[in-house]
Amino acid sequence: MISWNVAGLRAFVKKATDDLKLLYETEKFDVLAIQEHKLQESHVDDLQKTLEEDVFGGAGFHYHWNCSTEKKGYSGVAVVSKTKPLSVEYGIDGLPAAEAEGRVITAEFEDYFLVNVYVPNSGQGLVRLDYRVGEWDAKFSKYVKGLEAKKPVVLTGDMVRISCCLLLSPAVYCCLLAAVRSSFARPESLTRASRVRSFARSFSRTAPQRRSTSTRPRRT
Repeated sequence: MISWNVAGLRAFVKKATDDLKLLYETEKFDVLAIQEHKLQESHVDDLQKTLEEDVFGGAGFHYHWNCSTEKKGYSGVAVVSKTKPLSVEYGIDGLPAAEAEGRVITAEFEDYFLVNVYVPNSGQGLVRLDYRVGEWDAKFSKYVKGLEAKKPVVLTGDMVRISCCLLLSPAVYCCLLAAVRSSFARPESLTRASRVRSFARSFSRTAPQRRSTSTRPRRT
């Protein structure tokens, strides 16, 4: 299995079809989990044909796409597999953004569930932190545990990051990340999550603005 945030699948396939073909020929993966493909429904058929014919050489993969309907050229996840899933679900009940923003797809196979997720970040200025910690993390954790009660779960995707206009020190970043991950693992522990929100907001108000020197591209 390969899990990959492609940050725009159409452009990547157009520029790097041979590279994708080499990746498949080298790794011989049975499942490809894609995040942030940024496709619309109208793009899927042509892109799928290109993948099957030019990249996978007619291997007969099964394709399942969850596309953002809320914003064009945004988000989106997919599962591409040699084995046909028993069932496929798009989104999560109680989390409208999981479907409207194309953030979750669940494929059931004989021995396991595969959950592929593109988790929403906290946004510039942490504007979505309340939603992330207080709603998304708790409901997503409950959803995965519900699946796990039926059969094993393989959880993959672009999981979590904290995005803000500050260049946080490694120590501060690690503390924030550990606390948010803790709240995901134990969704009932929202008291700790509240402390994270309070600290993060206080930090963003008082810390000096600094520009990151990182060359890592930013994604939303």
